[in-house]
Amino acid sequence: MKKEDKIKKLEKKKKEIEEQINNLKNNSEWVKIPNTDLEIELNVHHKNKSFDDLKEEFGIDYLNEHLPNLKVVATILENEELTTKLKMNGSSTTDDFYFKQPFKRNEANQYVAYFFAGSVWSFLVCYGALMVVTLTVG
Repeated sequence: MKKEDKIKKLEKKKKEIEEQINNLKNNSEWVKIPNTDLEIELNVHHKNKSFDDLKEEFGIDYLNEHLPNLKVVATILENEELTTKLKMNGSSTTDDFYFKQPFKRNEANQYVAYFFAGSVWSFLVCYGALMVVTLTVG
């Protein structure tokens, strides 16, 4: 990558970070996740970004440190108020979320795990593990 391109990319990232800081100072609403020290901001900053986009922007180490793990996701899903606030209750098909890869081998290979749910079903897919967890309520 050329020096000029790197400078443009960093300036764009700087502008995005400054916007995020201003949003935090102004009116962002955060939700505390029970039994954790994690808070999740309700305002979505990186909508329609792939995991690869986020890796490029933040780095895999940052994502591994800041993404919620499967235990936190389960805590959220067990709390109807949280799932509603975070739109993890099926009310939105455009508000995806990422979480930490639950399997060490897959994490080392940088495989992505994802979760999706309907009104009476949910799936956890972890590529590389040849495993799909299906939860059905009924």
